[in-house]
Amino acid sequence: MRRIHKHDGAVLISVIGFAAAVLNVLLIYFVMATRIHASVNWEHHVMKRENAALQTEAVVKCWF
Repeated sequence: MRRIHKHDGAVLISVIGFAAAVLNVLLIYFVMATRIHASVNWEHHVMKRENAALQTEAVVKCWF
């Protein structure tokens, strides 16, 4: 009987370890996906600002 209980404990620890590893992988995946999305979003905003600055400069040159 003791061997069965020891084996069950090892299986339980293995399952908990595997679940923790899976959760860590999912967490890392979502963090990286969020960072990539934020980086793309940031570049998009910079491009909008640059385009607005260029358009403003063109209007000023045209007027004066």
